[in-house]
Amino acid sequence: MGGGLCLLVAAWCALVLAADRAGRLPEALAGQEFRLQGVVENLERDGRRTRFALHVTRCEALARDIACPPLGRVRLSWYADNALAVGERWALTARLRPPMGFANPDTFDYAAWLRREHIHALAMCVRRRRRGVWRQRHSRCAG
Repeated sequence: MGGGLCLLVAAWCALVLAADRAGRLPEALAGQEFRLQGVVENLERDGRRTRFALHVTRCEALARDIACPPLGRVRLSWYADNALAVGERWALTARLRPPMGFANPDTFDYAAWLRREHIHALAMCVRRRRRGVWRQRHSRCAG
């Protein structure tokens, strides 16, 4: 009976770990730019930066040789004046990186917090000039 319980616990741990890793951005895609569409879920403004969670509904890689990973939630930083509101749908160009952070002893564990919040990638909005337009609400924050 003890062996069966250990096997059950090991299987459960493997499932939890697989589910946690399934939606995360792979390291190989760090620094790549993607076109994301989604719904703004929350906002934090501090000074000149806005951070928000985007529930991704569509993802498109800008490079032709890579595919967009399945992303659920992305935590974005936007260093520009903006008029974001919770619940709005946005399409934007962002540079993604895996969700990681410092885990110093006896301090806040940012990586664990990102996992608890189901954040699959961190991103920064990329400012890019296209057809003479710098920014257009509900179409892109950059790009």
